[in-house]
Amino acid sequence: NLTFDNEQLLFDNRKNKAGIIFSDLLKGNYSLTKPIAEEDLNLINFKPIHSHYIVCIICFHEISNTVTTKVISSILRQYFDVFLIKETLETSVPVLLNLEDAYVAKLEAFRQAISDHLNIPITLSAGNLYTNIYDSSNSYMEALYTMDYRFIKGNNCVILASDVAFQEDWSEQYPKKDLLKFRRMLGTRNITTSVQINEQL
Repeated sequence: NLTFDNEQLLFDNRKNKAGIIFSDLLKGNYSLTKPIAEEDLNLINFKPIHSHYIVCIICFHEISNTVTTKVISSILRQYFDVFLIKETLETSVPVLLNLEDAYVAKLEAFRQAISDHLNIPITLSAGNLYTNIYDSSNSYMEALYTMDYRFIKGNNCVILASDVAFQEDWSEQYPKKDLLKFRRMLGTRNITTSVQINEQL
């Protein structure tokens, strides 16, 4: 009926807007000078209670009808009480976690649990921890960069940014981190940030 259709349309609009807000956060479109509006935080239902933020990327080496964000979220809740997940399911799904410092064992337990539940191999990459939510874009880029190391370390495991020691690769002579961010911003058509980074290189 018409009422149901309107409610479904409203739900879909809220879901789409929430996805845009999360994507903008990962792209670095928010900052201390341009914070996320309180109503938008409520819309994405993200209420931080812990001191650290980290972005992880779940890489599914096989995709089937059993892989849904609802299933992923239900397993995430067993290990993390505050998280934000991209609703659009792809072979790689980013997740923002709000947690305390001790998290490595939980990440491995979560990866194993979801792999066992879905009966498929899963690799989890994680950026570094940050105390500012607006640094989540850095953690996201680190997680993306770290995921490339699965070709060296292997699949079906947790790969941490701190394990691959790519921090040593950032230098004044070859600002790889800025170049990576520049490439990511171009890919997301974030022209303003791309220009700012290009001027710094």
